[in-house]
Amino acid sequence: SFVLNLREIKTANDWQSVSGKVLVNLFQDLPLKYGDEMVLTGKLHYPFEFSQNRKFSYRQYLKRQGIIFVLSLKKDSPVQIFGHDKGSWLL
Repeated sequence: SFVLNLREIKTANDWQSVSGKVLVNLFQDLPLKYGDEMVLTGKLHYPFEFSQNRKFSYRQYLKRQGIIFVLSLKKDSPVQIFGHDKGSWLL
């Protein structure tokens, strides 16, 4: 799992410019590094609530970090890496 900063998202018709973060659940062992640019295909959904206890909300926990959606990819989902070292040198 990792947090991805979004720039574009493909809808049924075309690509839309967006901004924000998404939590990615990638069930593949790939040599990904901070600053990689990639195209991912998966299911975008709201985070699940794992606890029935109202003292902790996983959805609210992620929201406080600026993450509203989760992107889940299957083991055989295509991952296209097309750029490297695009992250902030400060991090």
